Amino acid sequence: MVSVTAFGCAAVYTPAGNWDYVVLGTPNGDVEGTLILTETDGVYSGKFISDQGDLDLENITYSEENPFSCTFWYQDMEFSMTGTFEGDTFKGTVDGGPQIGSWPMTANRAVDNK
Repeated sequence: MVSVTAFGCAAVYTPAGNWDYVVLGTPNGDVEGTLILTETDGVYSGKFISDQGDLDLENITYSEENPFSCTFWYQDMEFSMTGTFEGDTFKGTVDGGPQIGSWPMTANRAVDNK
């Protein structure tokens, strides 16, 4: 008699990929674009692409236990973005500090990226 045991490996979630995002109610109106996240050996990099320009993301942190966070520069001001990924959706906030304000952000994984 031969016994075979299969061991399954649970897939580890990653937010890497392209995301269609909108930041609501900024001084420039609602800002829509593509958030591109890449992951290599557990290290993330990324950028926002919109009609406002391309913005590189810095200081990216993410783990399944902790929310996503990063910083970026726009018009010589540093902004932060924080939020959570749940499957193919993201909900978070873009924050420009007390003098600028903060705005809600949502994103959906791009359909061509599944």
